[in-house]
Amino acid sequence: MRPIASVLLGALVLAGAAGATAPVLQITQTSIAGAKLGLSRTAYRKPFGGKPKIARLEGGLTRLDFPRNASVFFRSSGGGAIGIVVRGEQYRTTARVGPCSTAAQLKRAYGARLLPFRLQGKVVGYRLGRLFFAVEDGRHVGVVQLSAGRLPVFAALNSLSC
Repeated sequence: MRPIASVLLGALVLAGAAGATAPVLQITQTSIAGAKLGLSRTAYRKPFGGKPKIARLEGGLTRLDFPRNASVFFRSSGGGAIGIVVRGEQYRTTARVGPCSTAAQLKRAYGARLLPFRLQGKVVGYRLGRLFFAVEDGRHVGVVQLSAGRLPVFAALNSLSC
């Protein structure tokens, strides 16, 4: 009986490892997954997963959509990235808040430091320094945007969410 129990235990361990969640990719005031603003287009391939799809947007913006649920924004006129928007659950702040978190978790973690952003009288997101948390239905965080003020929050509000 012991060999069977060992095999079953081993199978459970392997199943648990296979179902384990992806590693947390850190969101800070200066970077997401270690990727800072201002870098070249190719610099974002490693942290966000390879070759992106390119979209040309109005207002002179270019968006690179990466496989790891991240978009990086550039001015079409050149220069480094002006913003990063992430929508995957693997992206988290040190307070464990990120896309797919509840609005209640966001408020508990950052409280009065959050600055509400209203659109037509309704809170649609919160600013926290260089970060913007787009909140859908007032219930959960859809995406998180990092920018230094050169990318409007509408990039986050119009992005696919978790």
